[in-house]
Amino acid sequence: MKSVSATMLAGLFAVAAALPSQAADFNGFHVGIGAGINDTDLKLRGDSGERVSAGNSDGELIFFAGYDHEFPGRLVLGVDFEAAVRGDSGDELDDPDSFNFDFFDSMLSVSLRGGVLLTDSVLAYAKIGYANLEVGQQNFNGVRFGGGIEANLFWRVALRGEVLHARFSSQRIEEVALRGKPNATQARIGLLLRF
Repeated sequence: MKSVSATMLAGLFAVAAALPSQAADFNGFHVGIGAGINDTDLKLRGDSGERVSAGNSDGELIFFAGYDHEFPGRLVLGVDFEAAVRGDSGDELDDPDSFNFDFFDSMLSVSLRGGVLLTDSVLAYAKIGYANLEVGQQNFNGVRFGGGIEANLFWRVALRGEVLHARFSSQRIEEVALRGKPNATQARIGLLLRF
């Protein structure tokens, strides 16, 4: 996953650096859609200390919206709201002995992001915020952080690539009578429209 993430960001940066400078700025509201890979792992611990770990990489579809403001000095601050859904969601948390890890249904998040303009059309940014992961009938709360690159393509359309990591709180999963603590790493690209 790390090599996929690094390769994706390096490729996006190379494409963005080759783009001519665009007139569109980074101010205003935006909406977008994207796709990516979600590498989720779940650590389970029983009451008597037994441990089970499982992991799964799967595709995801992302819908996002937000607002950015460009400040003098090439700084950009903003907020993003996001919903990510898996293509093949399942609620298979019922047998810890033959644990079929098909578990991530959806993730909702709100993040603050701050960045610096590398050129008039390319923004490098970091983001941090709250995330909620739905796992079958359970919801896990956590923090998500990472970074990305956004490049204005034409008119008010931009391309975004980012790598994010989320850490969630531990809680009891009644279906398997174990405590669970998921983590997720996401590598994704998306198109957005500013207005």
